[in-house]
Amino acid sequence: MRTESPDLNAWENTRRTGDHAKHGGLEEALKALNDRLRAGLSSAPPVPLGEEPIVFIVGCARSGSTLLFQVLAAGGEFCYPTNFISRFYADPVMGALAQRALHDLDHKGEIFLERSGANSFASELGRAKGAVEPHDFGYFWKSHFAFGAHQGELAKPAAEGPASPMVLALRGMQGVFGRPLVMKALQLDWHLDILARSFPNCLFLHIERDAYDNALSLLEARRKYFGDDGHWYSFKPPQYSTIKDLAPMEQALAQVHYTNQAVREQLNRLPSERWLRLDYSALCADPSGMRNRVLNAIGREPMSQGPGSFPHRSHADADARQRARDFLDSLK
Repeated sequence: MRTESPDLNAWENTRRTGDHAKHGGLEEALKALNDRLRAGLSSAPPVPLGEEPIVFIVGCARSGSTLLFQVLAAGGEFCYPTNFISRFYADPVMGALAQRALHDLDHKGEIFLERSGANSFASELGRAKGAVEPHDFGYFWKSHFAFGAHQGELAKPAAEGPASPMVLALRGMQGVFGRPLVMKALQLDWHLDILARSFPNCLFLHIERDAYDNALSLLEARRKYFGDDGHWYSFKPPQYSTIKDLAPMEQALAQVHYTNQAVREQLNRLPSERWLRLDYSALCADPSGMRNRVLNAIGREPMSQGPGSFPHRSHADADARQRARDFLDSLK
């Protein structure tokens, strides 16, 4: 397990704009907190480990993964990494215990004046506000995996096996909450075999969005994040060196294509009962139905009604769509 403080996509940190820029004081505080947590892991008493299924959401950035995560988190059937727990990335079991003590069981509201669940269904570039809103757990993944020049290259893979730190951390979180766990794993889009071996009862959810709409959303994210669409956003596929000099729209289309291609190829090597392919437009039209489909796949019943529907944006420029299709055909 890595011992340094993880620095997600360090190549992009100095280019972030406004609210998306990192706060140096917070990063220093988080490092100090997690250095102490990491130092105490070897002497921490064991906790009961959960055996419930783990659901991993995978796919391309801006494909609807955050909304899917929020829909699954809001029903009460799952536990999940929250904004609160994410601050304890070196020891998420401690984070889960702290959340239980300081938020979930704070019935008098002595610490958190507003004790709301994960049900806002709002986010900005994949981030929602609130202590127990879902978090992508990026620092956790980066504390167990060291990536290379692109996301498909592992400079140092995580330790595997039932007693590995990664497995103990996630199973320990489940033990605290006593529920199936759902979380994003887009960082591992090119390494799903490791998750499949480490968690034999996990289920992968591959959410896909219309490639043209997905690419436009990636360009919009670039502009929000960096102030223009000339800088790469999110994870680099192994083909990055061959597409980095293309026009921004073609870069984004290739990013969608190669990411989803890698996920499909890996899932096709697994038994069909270990994964579901989900469509973003179907999620928007019937989120409760999609949640129930996921629950059925892991043998669970819904605990609540769930949301009705969400607006679904789809861009209607026929000429641009045809150019996008032609370009995508050239990649096949």
